[in-house]
Amino acid sequence: MLEGTPTTISDFTARLGHLHRPLIERLARIVENAAPEAEGTIKWGMPVYSTGRNVVYLEARSREYVSLGFFRGADLDDPEGLLEGSGSALRYIRVSAPEQIPEEAIRQLVRQAFDRAQGRD
Repeated sequence: MLEGTPTTISDFTARLGHLHRPLIERLARIVENAAPEAEGTIKWGMPVYSTGRNVVYLEARSREYVSLGFFRGADLDDPEGLLEGSGSALRYIRVSAPEQIPEEAIRQLVRQAFDRAQGRD
């Protein structure tokens, strides 16, 4: 899947296999459009978007899906029921095909996460 450690999000994406690349690229675009103030970097070997503190991440460790994770996802309103996870904070959305990406619902979750991270509810 990945060879070596990528240093930028575009480097991370370029190293992905053909199944994961379109999913990560599309999810990254949604995050970047929903939260243009977000700084995208590589942390822990994956893309992380933050604004003062870590807010969302993109993960491609499974062969079957990619994940869009929210570091404080348990605090988010999720009317579509997209978020998975049962811990005290972390929540994620798993996607295995481009047609499964509910762009507007994800955009709203991302915007809400960044607003909350910046103290704007």
